[in-house]
Amino acid sequence: MTVRQGHRPLATRVDLLVIGSGIAGLFTAARAVAHGASVAVVTKGGLQQTNTRWAQGGIAAAIAPTDSADAHARDTLDAGAGLCDPETVAVLCREGPARVRDLIAYGVKFDREHGADGAPGEIALALEGAHSAPRVLHARGDATGAEIEASLAAHIRRTATHLHERHLLLDLVTTGRQDEGTLRCHGARILDLGTGIVRTIEASHTVLATGGGGYLFSQTTNPPVATADGVAAAVRAGAVACDLEFFQFHPTALAVAGAPRFLITEATRGDGAWLRNASGDRFMTRYDPRAELAPRDIVARSILTEVGEGRAPGHVWLDLTHLDPERVRTHFPTINRVCTRYKIDITRDMIPVAPAAHYMIGGVWTDADGRTSVQGLYAVGECASTGVHGANRLASNSLLEAVVFGERVVAAAFGQGVRATATSSDGNHATPDQGPDMQVETIDRLFVGDGSERTVPPRLAQGVTILRATRRQLWEHAGIVRTPDGLASAMGAIGSWGRMSPPAPVSRRAVETVNALTVGWLMTRAALSRQESRGAHFRADAPDSDPAWRRRLGVRLATPVTLG
Repeated sequence: MTVRQGHRPLATRVDLLVIGSGIAGLFTAARAVAHGASVAVVTKGGLQQTNTRWAQGGIAAAIAPTDSADAHARDTLDAGAGLCDPETVAVLCREGPARVRDLIAYGVKFDREHGADGAPGEIALALEGAHSAPRVLHARGDATGAEIEASLAAHIRRTATHLHERHLLLDLVTTGRQDEGTLRCHGARILDLGTGIVRTIEASHTVLATGGGGYLFSQTTNPPVATADGVAAAVRAGAVACDLEFFQFHPTALAVAGAPRFLITEATRGDGAWLRNASGDRFMTRYDPRAELAPRDIVARSILTEVGEGRAPGHVWLDLTHLDPERVRTHFPTINRVCTRYKIDITRDMIPVAPAAHYMIGGVWTDADGRTSVQGLYAVGECASTGVHGANRLASNSLLEAVVFGERVVAAAFGQGVRATATSSDGNHATPDQGPDMQVETIDRLFVGDGSERTVPPRLAQGVTILRATRRQLWEHAGIVRTPDGLASAMGAIGSWGRMSPPAPVSRRAVETVNALTVGWLMTRAALSRQESRGAHFRADAPDSDPAWRRRLGVRLATPVTLG
């Protein structure tokens, strides 16, 4: 194996194994190194090939003198439609400003206001949908994620971190039994994508920071790396997954034939952009008093209604033409550059937009310290389900969640010092409280149950892979508007393909396909179970929220399984 200059060879034993290299993984690794821990970071692509890199909107934090953590918490709870965990929301909003200061210390340069003399002043704060005050920090206009990722990556490359790019998580290594409360994670099996060799990295503490699963849908703003790998591996290891029925669809992705579903940030609407239908009507005022700044689920469904009722031809338009052209170009340089590539002048032309899968709200259940239900295993970032987002994530809370809970993971793992925790078996894990607010179901096997095992495997058209077919099923039947028949159809198809999957996949695409099938099947299963509409989960047969369903749904395997 070729070792990059300045980096240590492949680790075999470390204090902390971090799987994933977005903001959650890199920030957690950086904080652990600061505690004196030996750290390995594993990522299946290059270090900066992550969802974080594409995040435009920014990071929300109550840093303005006129703002407060309590106001930020109220907005978060309101957006979460009754399913947020108040404890973790309070943690997020209270500790957020300090973590923003940490990012600045790591070299992140957030945009600043400029005075009359042109000198930089206070950090610029933007208003985004469902926020009651401007509290969103940006960098390089609409390239916040890229700035954060670059700064953290540069810091990690300067440390003694074992960095292993193009290495794919296969399975978590565990011992013990779930029913005896002794199930513990000791590291992970990793596939070297360059050589095809499978290695094991042992760790006192393992952190999943693998990002989300937007690529499970055929229409998505996410890059191809977002295949829910960490959630699938955690489920196979016996960890509780939670809130999988909730997936956020961003209302404004570029809708141009032949173009990727490039995100058009919510900050454009915060700056005053309007949504229009084919007649030029600013239609959002008919759906919500907050108009374009309503929560994302409301805006996305409103666009679908305009299209479905014939007032728009498959997409609507985002109009920035009434805004100051120089401000538009300055604040949204990435959007301007991409749209120019498709012959759209955003200061003169309206941008065609439509919803696309964007953010996985559910994931591996954790407590307020990032601990999962498996000892020694933590989850942070989009792959985790901390409870801060409830049924619908507030804009720009995702980057904040990654750093706040990344810090707490390190404190939980190494708060007593690295030496004290290196051999600890003190049950450093958490258990979801079964009760009126949480229901965890234990299932015997994946891809069976609820009649899905009786489904005949659908025939695939020539050249259509199982992954592509799964993505289409989820977009068509588990997308913005869901029906019982559609969900059952998708669950049956995905279950059939899951039972056909190879017992020991050895390529990246084969592993990603199994992971997509696993999480896709669990997602449709959860969406079928939740017989109401709430936040990002909308059932056409039950369009209203039901107080009886004001609880979170979790699932776990009775017996852990592995890919090989």
